[in-house]
Amino acid sequence: MGFLFAACLASSAARAQGHSKPDEPFMVVSHRGASGLLPEHTLQAYRKALDLGSTWLEPDLVMSKDGDLWIRHEMNLSDTTNANDLFPAHIQKRSIDGVESTGVFADALTSKELSTLKARQRVKSRDQTYNDQYALVRFEEFLDFVAQESKERGKIIGILPELKHPSEHSRAGLDIVAAFVSSLKSRPSLLAQGKIFVQSFEVEPLIEVKSKLPTVLTLQLIEDPWRRIPGGVPKKNYRGWLGYLLTPAHSRYFELVLKKGLKALKRDRVDFVGPPKKLMALKRVRKWFESTGTRWIPYTFKLEDEALSEQTMEALKQEVQKYKDWGASGVFTDESELCGSAF
Repeated sequence: MGFLFAACLASSAARAQGHSKPDEPFMVVSHRGASGLLPEHTLQAYRKALDLGSTWLEPDLVMSKDGDLWIRHEMNLSDTTNANDLFPAHIQKRSIDGVESTGVFADALTSKELSTLKARQRVKSRDQTYNDQYALVRFEEFLDFVAQESKERGKIIGILPELKHPSEHSRAGLDIVAAFVSSLKSRPSLLAQGKIFVQSFEVEPLIEVKSKLPTVLTLQLIEDPWRRIPGGVPKKNYRGWLGYLLTPAHSRYFELVLKKGLKALKRDRVDFVGPPKKLMALKRVRKWFESTGTRWIPYTFKLEDEALSEQTMEALKQEVQKYKDWGASGVFTDESELCGSAF
């Protein structure tokens, strides 16, 4: 079906009309903390990111068996913790959003059990000497950390939590949206600062959060264009883009980056889109974003990226600058050293 996406790319004659707001500073988001240096999603990684100049932190959220929010990149804990060693009886094979994996999953463990785990570096080529030293972090603990660090450093630290696999959590009887909304409603001073995003690869959860927390900025993440969107899209605004081919329940990500899709997201008060960086290397796609006034923050900028001319920090800085020049509102990066750079 690749020919269809290629045809879609070639069919639009949208004229670029600059969409970035000049008064908005360029955002360099510490993706899972200083994850290029320390095990991701630990307080130590977040603190290191702040020490390197970061003002935006990104935590991914999953839920425990007993309904608490924890910060992990995936429900499967095996690649980033010692869960397989401590809870071998919980190892299982499972399909989440069409991707099969084997390991211990967060929603199989209680918060008490999760609190016994230690974090590990995901990328094998990175420093492994900090493995099994740092505890996992609850979202409530992270929010306390952000409030304290903001006070001590004299600056407001922005956060961009991502709701991981809302539909899969729902099938397990867990409501990740309700838990997230409840956590933030209990912290009105944090909400009042206006530096909170919520992200998801699903569409409906962002609409729901926006209806309950209107000051929270929403960011629609985009996967590989031909992957199905978990949970589909709402029938109200999205039917008829390619209705002869796809239905709302079986929509794919490429529909969201067509002009009609971007306009539908704006009607649902989605504030930003988070596409993979390789997608935004396509000039035609950038024009669709520009012509609809869609702000975008691409992911993920890291030293291991084969697209770099060389795997150096200077080459990575040049790559970030290129995307800024293309109109990006910011970037997600594993290399928090970039946060101190001027873009």
